[in-house]
Amino acid sequence: MAPSSPSSSPPPARSSSSIFPSLISHMTPEQLSNSIMAELARTRRKSGDDGAISTRQLQQTCAKLLLEFESQIRSEYDRILSEKLSEQYEAFVKYTQDHLRSNKSSHSMSYVS
Repeated sequence: MAPSSPSSSPPPARSSSSIFPSLISHMTPEQLSNSIMAELARTRRKSGDDGAISTRQLQQTCAKLLLEFESQIRSEYDRILSEKLSEQYEAFVKYTQDHLRSNKSSHSMSYVS
């Protein structure tokens, strides 16, 4: 069987499951474009510039939006991580309690003081 070339293999399918469900499809390209345009309009109003946007303004606007999105992702990640760690701790505590109970019931106290 001959190895397939990279160009002939189909692109990997995007997974629809995510640990960040609230951020999946958070912004469509149209929403992102609208958000950038709105931010640029705010920037123009602040500076009093009605002309074409500069590359610098576009870079600053995109950087600001990326930082906001990164902040949302970080807070969502922290929330999910806390939940998962709590679940793991609860499972560990339950396992430990069950293990101690089963050892107590299966072994009688065999030493004599």
